[in-house]
Amino acid sequence: TVYLGDQLIPGALLLRQAAQDFGIDVFFLTNNSSRSRSYYASKLTRMGWPATPDGVLSSSQATAIALRNRGYQRLCVVGTESLTDELTAYGLTVCGDEEERVDCVVVGFDTSLVYGKLRAAGRHLQRGTPMISTNPDLVCPLEGGEFIPDCAAISACLMTAYGVTTEYIGKPERGFGQTIGCSRGNQDSLRLLRQGEVQHFLVGFEEVGRHVGTGQHFEGQRGHEPAGPCCHDDVHRRAFATKQAQEPNCLIGGYT
Repeated sequence: TVYLGDQLIPGALLLRQAAQDFGIDVFFLTNNSSRSRSYYASKLTRMGWPATPDGVLSSSQATAIALRNRGYQRLCVVGTESLTDELTAYGLTVCGDEEERVDCVVVGFDTSLVYGKLRAAGRHLQRGTPMISTNPDLVCPLEGGEFIPDCAAISACLMTAYGVTTEYIGKPERGFGQTIGCSRGNQDSLRLLRQGEVQHFLVGFEEVGRHVGTGQHFEGQRGHEPAGPCCHDDVHRRAFATKQAQEPNCLIGGYT
């Protein structure tokens, strides 16, 4: 996670600086298919971390790539306008609710959900049409401890009603990682660091990403006693201690 609400978390810009110092590209991952990549790029830029839509990888984009690669063209979509825009940008056709036949039912985090969308999807599912869901999150957390139903909850409604299954694309599923490779143009050579985030496939320095800028301590190796406060120097000295052995060429930040 690089921000909460409308503020970057402590240490986020230190991580950005460390990545820049080592020439590492930074991408941001989001499972939220209700918003566009442009929306998140603008939000990050406003908070002080300049970003472009090409630097944001979303579950909507990953889903579009997966559908296109499998030859699915005509879709019944339970999702927001942002999701349909991403799908059509990849040359896919989003059909109306009254369409007789489609290749796939696509379910996203639909904050504009109405019952008619579920009914239309159900008609296709009863005919044996496959279903793909953008992300496996049951709920989306909001500020103040509130949370609302997310993609997996909407998918569960359809799966329960029609006795079908779905395939999830977003993090931490394998399909999301493949999207990163596609955006970089080389899936085989892409090497990632890993940074901890609750239930998320993020980047990262597993220890450093969790502690940088917080004043907490870590050793950088599991099972060892803390060695000192994590700061900018720690990012350079510890997170990249194995740089020569396995040099990362891409850093991915994440948020819901």
